[in-house]
Amino acid sequence: MRVLMLSWEYPPHIDGGMGNHVTALVPALAERGVDVHLVTPRLNGGEPVERVQEGVTVHRIELASWQSGNIFTDAHEANSRMTAYAESLVATYGAFDLVHAHDWLVALSAFHFKHEYRWPLVATVHATGRGRNSGALPGPLSVAIDHMEWQLCYESWRIIVT
Repeated sequence: MRVLMLSWEYPPHIDGGMGNHVTALVPALAERGVDVHLVTPRLNGGEPVERVQEGVTVHRIELASWQSGNIFTDAHEANSRMTAYAESLVATYGAFDLVHAHDWLVALSAFHFKHEYRWPLVATVHATGRGRNSGALPGPLSVAIDHMEWQLCYESWRIIVT
C-alpha cells in the first residue's frame, strides 16, 4: 500500500502533539509494509527530501510567504504548494492508495487528491478550535478554521481522533 500523508508538522518542526504523533506513526506504518510519502512544509530546516528508512520518504516544501499574521492565509498558500509538489510525486511514482491528512492545516490539499483521483481520504484530528476555546468561536478566524475542520471530517472516509 502506498500512502500520501500530509502534515503541518514533522521533525525538525514540531509544535506539539501532531508532530509527535506523525513522527511515531510513519515508521510504524513502514514496519507493516506501507510505503509512506510524507509532504510537509519546511519550516525549521531539514533536508528537502529525506529517505528516513525503507518505505518512508519525507518531502519538505518551501513556502513562498510564511507568517503573514494569518494562519488561515498561510495554510491556503502552503496547501497550494503541497498540492503542486504532491502532483509531481504522482507523476513520478504513480497513484497512491489513499491520502492521509493531519488536521485542517493540510485539508485543501487532501480534498484535491480525494476528488481529482478518487482516493480514499483518512483524517487524523489532533485538536479542534472549539476544543481549544471551550466550545466558543471567538472571532472570524476561529469560525473559518472551525468550518475547515468540519469539512475535513465530512469529506473523510475515516476519522482518527488523538
